[in-house]
Amino acid sequence: MDNEFTLDEYDRPMAEFSSGFEALGRWLSEEVGDDEQQIEELLDIITQLEQKRINSRQLFGRDAQLTLSHNQVEAI
Repeated sequence: MDNEFTLDEYDRPMAEFSSGFEALGRWLSEEVGDDEQQIEELLDIITQLEQKRINSRQLFGRDAQLTLSHNQVEAI
């Protein structure tokens, strides 16, 4: 999976992912962006998944949802 993290013309974070993973890039760019609280929440969820304290978690955004589990991330 190829990905690129950049800033747009307004200095907002942008995530671009390879074919098949575009929805994840949109989620990170549009739903998380530079919101430090959401970044911290996402990192905490990832830590909990890695430590097997939780099995999965769903995050609901304005236009999409992100489902994270031990071996899968799905943005729809």
